Amino acid sequence: MTTSKRSRPRANILVSLLASLSLAAPLPSDPLTVNVPSYGSFVGTTLNTTSSGYPLAKPVDVWYGIDYAAQPVGDLRFAAVGWPSPVNGTRDATSYGPVCIQEPGNSNLANIKGPFEYGEDCLNMNVYRPAGVDPEKKLPVLIWIHGGLFRNGAGLIFDGASFVASSSEPVIVVTFNYRLAALGFLASPLLADLDQVNLGLQDQHQLLRFVHKHISAFGGDPARVTLGGKSAGAHSVGFHYQNPFAGGEELFQRAIFQSGGPTGRSFPSPSHPLTIRQYEQYLERVGCKGQEGADAVLKCLRQVDVKLLESTATSMLSEYYWAATHPFQPVSGAVVIPRLPSETWESGSWNHVPALVSWITDEGSSFTPTNLTTDDEAWAWLSNLYPGLDATDRETFSRLYPAPEEPGSPYVDSRGQAAQFIRLSDAYGDSTYISAAQEIAARLAAADVPVWKMHWNTNNSVAAYLGISHGTDVKYAWAEPGAQYPAAGTALNAYYASFVVGGEPNALRAEGAAEWKEYTEAGSGGLGWQVKVSPNGTWNEVDNIRREAMEYWRSIPVKLDH
Repeated sequence: MTTSKRSRPRANILVSLLASLSLAAPLPSDPLTVNVPSYGSFVGTTLNTTSSGYPLAKPVDVWYGIDYAAQPVGDLRFAAVGWPSPVNGTRDATSYGPVCIQEPGNSNLANIKGPFEYGEDCLNMNVYRPAGVDPEKKLPVLIWIHGGLFRNGAGLIFDGASFVASSSEPVIVVTFNYRLAALGFLASPLLADLDQVNLGLQDQHQLLRFVHKHISAFGGDPARVTLGGKSAGAHSVGFHYQNPFAGGEELFQRAIFQSGGPTGRSFPSPSHPLTIRQYEQYLERVGCKGQEGADAVLKCLRQVDVKLLESTATSMLSEYYWAATHPFQPVSGAVVIPRLPSETWESGSWNHVPALVSWITDEGSSFTPTNLTTDDEAWAWLSNLYPGLDATDRETFSRLYPAPEEPGSPYVDSRGQAAQFIRLSDAYGDSTYISAAQEIAARLAAADVPVWKMHWNTNNSVAAYLGISHGTDVKYAWAEPGAQYPAAGTALNAYYASFVVGGEPNALRAEGAAEWKEYTEAGSGGLGWQVKVSPNGTWNEVDNIRREAMEYWRSIPVKLDH
C-alpha cells in the first residue's frame, strides 16, 4: 500500500503531534483506513485525549485534513472552488491539515496541542467517530462551523473528539476550515457580478455537499445531519438555513444557532458605501488600485504575495474593530445571500427544519468601546455602526437605554469602565445577537417548526467587567474538562447531543437538567419559553429580557442592514 501526502512535508508534523499526545494510550498499529468511493482512501488514527490534553471519556477515531474542495491557490485565489481531484493511493489523515490564512495571535488556536501550519490550501475537514463503531451503522452527524468574526478561527477550535466522547449515544462530528478575512470576503459590485464574493460561505456550501455525498463512507447518515455554529459560524448557519436546497439535495435536517443568526449583524450589499470604501482601501494598500475590470483586478490580486494580503487585511481589521464596522464580511444581495436576511424571513422561503438557538447574558461587552463617557459619544458610536438610524431612533434609544445620569437608569454601574460602557454593551448585544435569537425562535414557532431557545448565563474565567460575555459558552459545548463550571458543560453537551441524535434536546439530557421546553411563541407578540443555564443549574424562564427593546430592533431591520 502506498501513502501519498501533499507537497508540503508532513513527517515532522506527525512526529510532533504524536509527541503532544503523550498522555494518550498507544495509537493502533494498523490505523483505520476509510475508502471514499470515487475519491480515495484515508488512514486515520485513534485519540485518547482532547485537543487541549485532557483524557477523553472513551477513545475516538479521527481523520484529519481531508480536502473537501479544490484548493484556492494560483488562479483559484479569490475564486469559487468546486470538487477536489481524486486522491492517488492512500492519504495519511493522522495530522492536522493547514489552517486558513488569518491574523496572528488567535488565543483559541494557541490552546491546540500539536503543530499546524497556515496556508491558502486550507479547505479541509476533520471527521471524528467513536472508536470501534461499525461503519455500516450510519450514525447521526454534527457539522460545526467555527466562529471568529469571519476573520480568524479554524475547525480545530471545536474539539470534535471531546464532543463525541461525551455523548451518551454514538455520533459523528465534522469540523472544517473556510476562507477568512480578505481571501474569503473581499467584496465589490465588480466581484459580485462574477459571483466571486462570499467565498467563505461558498466554501461552506461545498463542504455541505461533500459531506452529503461522502459521509456514509465514514459511517455517517446523510439523512441525519445537524448543521451548527458559534457566532460567525451561527450567522453562517443562518445563511444556509435561509438558502433553499439547490437541486433537491437536503444537505441538513437540523440546525444549531449558538450566539448568532442571519440577522445577527449588518450584512450590507456589495454597493454599500462602506463596503466600496474598504474594498478600494484594500486594493490601494496591496498595489492593485487602478486596474480596469474584474479580470485585471483578480490577476493583480493573484500575483500579490499572500503575506502582504494577510498583513493588509489584519491592519484594516484593527482599524475598524472598535467601530464594529468590520471589513471583509458577508454581503447581501449576492451569491448565497440573495437579499437581506430579514426579507428572507418575511418571505417564508427558508428551510423549515428544527433548530436550537442560544444567546448569552452580556453578548455585547466584548465588542463595545470602554472609553465613551457622554450621551453624544454613545450615539455617535451607535449611529456610525448603523447609519440608517435617525433622530426618532435616538429618542427611542434614550428611552429604552436611559443614560447613566437619568433617574432610575440601570446603567449607573459601568463595572469600572467609562460611563457609557454597559449601556452600549446592552444596546449592541440586543441589536445583534439577542434580538437575532428571538427572531429565529419567533419565526420558526410561528411556522410550526420545532425550536428550542437557550439563555446561557455561565462564565468561563473572563474579566469581571465583561460579565457573561460572548464566547463564554464555546468550550462548554463539547464538555471541555477545563471549563470553569464543568456541570454546565455536561448539561449543554447533552442537550446538543440529544438534538443531534433525535431532533429534540431532552431524551439524552444530563441527570438533573431541566426538561427544555419548546419555544411556543406564535409570532412576535407572545412570550415563549427558554432554558437558562447557570452555574447552579438549569431551569425554564419566560423570554422577556428587555422585551420592548428586542421588539424595537426587530422592527427596523432595513435600517440595520439586517
